[in-house]
Amino acid sequence: MVLDYKERVVDINPVGTFIFQDASNLLGRDIKTLLPSWSEWQSANPRGEIIQEVSFELAGDPLTFRVRTTSVLDERGKRNGRVLLISDITEQKKAQEQMMEASRLKSQLLANLGHDLRSPLGAIIGYAEMLKDGSFGPISENQEKASSEILDGANQLLSFINNLVGQAQIETGKIVLREYPFDVDEVVGPLLSTLNFHAHKKGLTLVEYIDPDLPKKLVGDQFWLRQIVMNLVHNAVKFTEKGSVTVRFIKRDEAHWAIQVIDTGVGIPPESQKRVFEAFEQVNSMENSKQSGFGLGLSIVAKLTSIMNGRIELKSKEGKGCTFTVVLPLKEIVEQEKRARS
Repeated sequence: MVLDYKERVVDINPVGTFIFQDASNLLGRDIKTLLPSWSEWQSANPRGEIIQEVSFELAGDPLTFRVRTTSVLDERGKRNGRVLLISDITEQKKAQEQMMEASRLKSQLLANLGHDLRSPLGAIIGYAEMLKDGSFGPISENQEKASSEILDGANQLLSFINNLVGQAQIETGKIVLREYPFDVDEVVGPLLSTLNFHAHKKGLTLVEYIDPDLPKKLVGDQFWLRQIVMNLVHNAVKFTEKGSVTVRFIKRDEAHWAIQVIDTGVGIPPESQKRVFEAFEQVNSMENSKQSGFGLGLSIVAKLTSIMNGRIELKSKEGKGCTFTVVLPLKEIVEQEKRARS
């Protein structure tokens, strides 16, 4: 459809006449009489082009169209009319809605599955810890080793389930940060038993470092911060065959702190470094082919970091290990108390 400088119809093709169901009286009509929302669209884009969706009912069927405009300019560069392209996107919209519904059902399934699996896993972990601690009586060295293996396997499975649930919550926008004051060592403290066993099982050294310049108390969501640490360390241990994994909590600058995980593992080639943060992605290599997993850990870390208004940095050379750094806003308890008093 072509409009003149007064936005009257001066030309329209047969498809346009079919859409507006008026072959005889379209020429000379004001576009506002055909598209009632035209003035509103113009107000939203006073100088730019218009891209909007509109619905019509043709032969009893509701159809959706995309309206796009291109300005016709005179020799001085002033708009002298418009060309409207009106495209039928009904099937495209239906496909998008079906994809959204499928995604919603998948996310709901993952959330329900995670909830149903956590309860029996909690019982397995609890009883394995009691066996290992001798709550049911003295145990042999082999029994203690078996209990540790059960704990390690159950905790790894619990971490995987938490990632599935976290992925579902992220996709549906249901993650809500509950930020409270916490001691920095509380983030990794409850995880050390599992992480140490996981590392020592492969003959690796796990090192923890807390920067003395970092305030002892910060404000944040401990649950999701632990999820970040757990995923980064599990990933580091998985792809490191010898050497060490170091977890560092450091003050980056006056406005930021950081969680840093450094390993001496296989490293990541430059062309694959962006892809490792995508869900269900893993870098393909001879070393990585030996490792199991669904590639959710780093994707969860990246998305949680974004939700926390932070950023994630990766430095790596193939065969030389990796350094993942999660940089987060520095929120001290003093700031929260000031806000509470005000």
